[in-house]
Amino acid sequence: MVQVSGKFRVQDSDIMWSGEAWNCSKELKHYQALCRKKTTIAVYSFVLIMAEEGNHYLGYLEDLYEDKKGEKMAQVRWFRHNQEVKQVIPELNAHPEEIFITPYVRRITAKCIDQVVTVLTPNHFEKCLALFPEKLSSRIYVCHREVKNNKIETFSLSNLRGYDNQAIVSSLNHHHDSMNKAKVHKPTRKKMIFTLKTPPGKVLEGQEVEGETILV
Repeated sequence: MVQVSGKFRVQDSDIMWSGEAWNCSKELKHYQALCRKKTTIAVYSFVLIMAEEGNHYLGYLEDLYEDKKGEKMAQVRWFRHNQEVKQVIPELNAHPEEIFITPYVRRITAKCIDQVVTVLTPNHFEKCLALFPEKLSSRIYVCHREVKNNKIETFSLSNLRGYDNQAIVSSLNHHHDSMNKAKVHKPTRKKMIFTLKTPPGKVLEGQEVEGETILV
């Protein structure tokens, strides 16, 4: 079983809540986002969590709230790096930037959350590589599998709430829409047929000729 161990490193800077708050049945106050250093980190974001000795974890931010002691807390679903999973499943074949989501959730102090990262499906990752290669120098990961009970299962990352809110995903969708609008459809050419209706025999001078136009 792949588990998260170790201690987390609390950031020095203060954090503030952002957005409207709501109370749950446990009398806890929940928030939509937190702010640190003029950066907003919303619920349903993929985040980097700092640990001691310069290590870090990756997680999916499911909730932000204050406990009954007034401490700012976060509920996080964990990812695992492929190097960690290979320690349990040596035969694993993974992309260098692939991470694996897990079913494990942990409550930590919100002060450990450092920044937002980008996690993409393989399809979006390949499109990002082709269209925005300069963005791959930042923290961008790919995920389409889950590690659970030492087994690997497929996982649909795009079904997670907030996936489409990522900046790069929005850019990819905008590019796709722009390409569709740029396609020029040639207008249908209309053929004109002019039919003369004349009485039998020779048309006499001054005789009126009837006609009709048909568009197809």
